[in-house]
Amino acid sequence: MSDRRSRRSVLLALFLLALAPGLRAVGQPTPVVYDINFSEPRHQVNALHNLQNQLSEAHGAVRLVVVLHGAGLSLLLYPEAMDHTVRMPRANCGDQMAARIDTLRDQGVRFLVARDSARRHHIDPMIDLHGVDPEDLVPNGLAELARLQQRGYLYVKP
Repeated sequence: MSDRRSRRSVLLALFLLALAPGLRAVGQPTPVVYDINFSEPRHQVNALHNLQNQLSEAHGAVRLVVVLHGAGLSLLLYPEAMDHTVRMPRANCGDQMAARIDTLRDQGVRFLVARDSARRHHIDPMIDLHGVDPEDLVPNGLAELARLQQRGYLYVKP
């Protein structure tokens, strides 16, 4: 192999290594994280609609995670839990919202809940929030968003 060709190969390899954090193997789903920290029901329904649209368009080529923090916990909060929460503006998880969330979960969407937000609002995630398991809890919502972005997740703020 000539020196010129060898240098080109080395340069190409270095260039590809520099891009490696942003590259995914062919066939790997695109990881996307949605940031929900708002309580307005119509806005939350639109966010869930966006998630469903993205799933439908991607045909399995996307991995979706939703990080709920602050007032965003209202998406999963049962209305009957409102009597003991602190500074939580709404509880939006009635039957229709729960059904939408379950449909998204069945399609692989993960809903992560900020433990510090739950504690601040006096919410017991295992009792007051719809379908939350211990593995769905993260210490801090903003830190989790940053961690996921460092791991290559694309950020969406609906």
